[in-house]
Amino acid sequence: MIPSRLLLSYPFHRAAVAGLSFGAAILGARFLPAEHFSTVMSAAFLVKFLQILNFGATPGYFVSRYAKEGSLAQAEAGTERRFLTLFGLQLIAGGLVLVVISLLWLPQYLVGAIAFLLVAPCFAVEPYVRYRRNFSFSLTPDLLLTAGLFGVIALQVLGRANLAVYLLVIGLLSAFLWAVAMRRHFPSRGPARFGAEEYRQVLALGWPLYLGSALFLMASSMDRLLLPLYGDETQVSLYFLAHQLSVGSMIFVTAINFVNTVNLGEARQDRAEVDPTVVRAKLKSAALVALGSYLALIIGAFVLEMAFLPETFHGLGWIVMVLGAGLATFFTSNAITPLVAYFRRQMPLTLSMGLVAFALAVNNLWVYLSGQGVFVLAIGTAIALSTYATFAIAFTFSVLHHQGGRPHVHAN
Repeated sequence: MIPSRLLLSYPFHRAAVAGLSFGAAILGARFLPAEHFSTVMSAAFLVKFLQILNFGATPGYFVSRYAKEGSLAQAEAGTERRFLTLFGLQLIAGGLVLVVISLLWLPQYLVGAIAFLLVAPCFAVEPYVRYRRNFSFSLTPDLLLTAGLFGVIALQVLGRANLAVYLLVIGLLSAFLWAVAMRRHFPSRGPARFGAEEYRQVLALGWPLYLGSALFLMASSMDRLLLPLYGDETQVSLYFLAHQLSVGSMIFVTAINFVNTVNLGEARQDRAEVDPTVVRAKLKSAALVALGSYLALIIGAFVLEMAFLPETFHGLGWIVMVLGAGLATFFTSNAITPLVAYFRRQMPLTLSMGLVAFALAVNNLWVYLSGQGVFVLAIGTAIALSTYATFAIAFTFSVLHHQGGRPHVHAN
């Protein structure tokens, strides 16, 4: 019997939602027409990508609360409700702008933009809920998008596929979960001492952290952001499934990295130096897990291609082999790079993330102009991510070598 404590834990919830997303993507590839599958996969990506519209509100919230800076330091219920309202309006305004742009010029983004508007209330309330140590609420967007995909698959099996059900399921579940969260955490409104000036203060506190995360999101998403603009339905379906499988297989690596962020901070806290052997051990363990996950990914992808998926997914195994290698290297480097931030040396990695985003944009442009397929897109993406990972690992150890302003000397 599984202990109840495990069933209520964030790692279990994260693995369960990832498993559902993994299964939904495979079933969608098997049963949905290419035009429907490509639409829901690109929409799901866009919903999560558009978190970039927070403009520092999310990290600013945590800086204000944990560092006791700003107007949220001693926040009352009404003040936080006011913050969440302004944050939600900011996200909705950005989503509406994208809806208008999609209607006028970029119809490929329309379903994703509408889905983001439906999920925006959950995005807005998430920082407050997470601050109350309910980490599992951050999985809500993935759960909603997966439920929507399952709804489309169910209708397809019944012979009545309709993408409207995708948005309907997401909207209903989002409204329900948002209402539950608000009712649980804000039973009464209370006085509100929070206005536009205080909100700008939160954004200013979060901007330095937001810049790095925004560049990271741009760099890791550029291939999927641009492909729907020029790729056909088969190419979008093939590449997005390959990416979903590759990222999903790395869940254990990302779980390790989630813990390592705290462990590395504790190793740095109140110490002049950090033992490099500890960092090497964390890198090695992440690399071994990534390697095992990568090998399982390749085998699984070729089995799916040959025994389960339709002919339109021919070449999936080779794309996964290339793209998965770049992502495995990238996630492995993330096992130790958080340490750089604790030495306040994050800027070189932030700038290199910007270069990765630029390189991936150029790669997309070249694939589009040359008429190359998504296999070439995967190669360019893997090279860019692997190059960054190699630099990030070398830079992290360079920071360790010169920690405290002088080279680290090993004790004999």
